[in-house]
Amino acid sequence: MQVWILRTFRWWCAYIAQWFKHLDPDPSKTSLTKLRNIDRHTSQSLERIGIHDRADLVRFGALEAYEQISQLEPDVKPDLVLCLHGAITNQHLTQIPEKQKIYLLEEVAASPSKQVRF
Repeated sequence: MQVWILRTFRWWCAYIAQWFKHLDPDPSKTSLTKLRNIDRHTSQSLERIGIHDRADLVRFGALEAYEQISQLEPDVKPDLVLCLHGAITNQHLTQIPEKQKIYLLEEVAASPSKQVRF
C-alpha cells in the first residue's frame, strides 16, 4: 500500500513539474520564439534590428520595431505591427481591441518612411 502511494505521489510531482516547466520565472527575458504571434521569420527580423527578448521589444515598442523592420524588408505587411503589439501585451491578434488595431494601422499608414501595401 505504501509503495503505491509513493509511486502515485512521484507521478503527480513529475506531472506538475512538466506542466509548470514552460513558465519562465522572468517573463521580461522570454525569448522571441516563445512570444505570441511571433514566428521564426519575425524573430529573425527582430534580432537583426537588435531585439533579442521581450524586454527589448517592450523598450522599442511595436511601432518603432515595425518601422525598423520595414526599412530592412520593404515587403513587410502592416499587420506585423499588430503581431508585435500582441507579443508585447500577450494577446492574440483577435483579442486586441478594435480601437487599438485602428490606431496602430493608422500610425503605420501615416508613417513617412513606409508606403502601406495591403
